[in-house]
Amino acid sequence: PLAEDDQPRQIHWFCEDCGTEYDVVTIERRLIEYAHKSVQRYQLQDLRCTKTNRVATHSLAQVSQCSAELKLDISPAEGRSEIEKLYRLAMHHKLEELEWTTKGILHSFQ
Repeated sequence: PLAEDDQPRQIHWFCEDCGTEYDVVTIERRLIEYAHKSVQRYQLQDLRCTKTNRVATHSLAQVSQCSAELKLDISPAEGRSEIEKLYRLAMHHKLEELEWTTKGILHSFQ
């Protein structure tokens, strides 16, 4: 027999208007997919010239063609904040897979 803590959690969400039950598993999967896409968007973003706002064309350059600093489109703080929101959502609603996924992403985020 399973101990009380070992039993799978039954989460039920209902529409406030019509009372229809939402498919929590599907919602959680979509949120996990959104988390993965957020990380991908952060990792594949462009570097831009702080002076001209043009996209950097030299992948390993430290400065732009006009010798200005380069900046990210999405700052590390913004990227991390997006995942932290999803993590807090997972904790609040006890979405274990989303919690596990976002926790792993946050450990690797700088």
